[in-house]
Amino acid sequence: MRHAIEDLRRNPASNEGPPELDPSFLNKIERHSEDASTEQLREKWGRVVAAEVRKPGTVTPMVMRIVDELSAATAALFEELCAHRLGNTVPVC
Repeated sequence: MRHAIEDLRRNPASNEGPPELDPSFLNKIERHSEDASTEQLREKWGRVVAAEVRKPGTVTPMVMRIVDELSAATAALFEELCAHRLGNTVPVC
């Protein structure tokens, strides 16, 4: 939670009032964060919680599974791919 609070301080939520987080989200994030054995993993799950606080309902169980299984290198490659998309398409070379 410390990492989520730090992330929210850097980039505050735009919604008014406290968010209502889905209990199923809280159960799933608790299981994932319990397994976070490194500081890097704790930071990652903190960012996930902060994203859900900013816009409740956007972090689905599928997103949490992807975040859990995605390596940092693959995530960086995916970000680079998304930066080069045109509208909703990715050019194929």
